[in-house]
Amino acid sequence: MQGAKLVPHLPNGKLEASLRDGTRVAIDLYTAATLPKRIKTWVWDLYEKNMKQLFTFSSEGFDPTEKRKELFHSDSRILVLRSLGQEPSLPSSSEDLVGFSIFRFDTEETAHETRLADVVYCYELQVDPSRRRTRAAKLLMDCLEWIAKGWKMDKVMLTCLRCTFQFLETAIHLSPCADWRDFVRTANAAALAFYESQGYAFPDLSVFLTDESFTIRYTTDEIDPSFFSQPEVDYRILSRVV
Repeated sequence: MQGAKLVPHLPNGKLEASLRDGTRVAIDLYTAATLPKRIKTWVWDLYEKNMKQLFTFSSEGFDPTEKRKELFHSDSRILVLRSLGQEPSLPSSSEDLVGFSIFRFDTEETAHETRLADVVYCYELQVDPSRRRTRAAKLLMDCLEWIAKGWKMDKVMLTCLRCTFQFLETAIHLSPCADWRDFVRTANAAALAFYESQGYAFPDLSVFLTDESFTIRYTTDEIDPSFFSQPEVDYRILSRVV
């Protein structure tokens, strides 16, 4: 198994799991150098389909060249969920690909200036829209936490976009005819709610994003800008101790 060379405590042989809809999936692990061409193409296409609009409206903007460098960096590890019951119709097709996560082993600052944390940093997690609500995203996060525990890391970290007033003003300026009330309700809300449900939360650090009938609670890591009197930003740094 490719993953056994990258993460030695993974079992030799295929690692498999079942999704909520009964789909049996293989869990494959690659580096950017070993990632098959068809999967690399699918990873980028899925990221662009799911995230291009959100990043276009964000303070960071959408920069495909830089994002490709980040995703397929030599330090990146790519977890891929692949359906075992569905073979691709063509060598280049992706019907059997369910979702992916890209992560790196890294160190991050903490609230204590003299201490660094060893982390598994999740750079990206995407699931094909047709495979959502199958617990595919949870399976990917479980894998990251399993890997972090196996390497005796301190925590899993990630950065998640969120909707702010500045974010919304930019979006309205770029697309003045859109229904922005609906956009506010849905802009990455599902991702934030998902990460909270996976335990990236501590009650005393709760932050709320509210728009009348819906409230999303999520929490921030100790180095998130919100703890340092910085201007409001359109992202949150989340973490879970493992």
